Amino acid sequence: CVYKLGLTSNPVLRFDFYKDANYTHMSLLHVSPNLGLCQMLEAALIASNMSERECRNQRTGGEGPPSSEEEPFHFVYVVGARADQLKRIR
Repeated sequence: CVYKLGLTSNPVLRFDFYKDANYTHMSLLHVSPNLGLCQMLEAALIASNMSERECRNQRTGGEGPPSSEEEPFHFVYVVGARADQLKRIR
């Protein structure tokens, strides 16, 4: 399995993006109206996992798009895919 950790204000729309990249599942790890808390959690999770071979995150996280500040809820998630599938995982 390979995985990416992230932050979004719309998990359904975000997972559609990942499905296009051949990820097969998404799990929501945390939801909160507090954007700053979610940004810190995302950055901490990425920092803890970035050295793992299976982790596909390339940036440290914690930034999020400026437009997400207006959203009522924020979600920290992990998406995964089988590393042995024939489709390329982006």
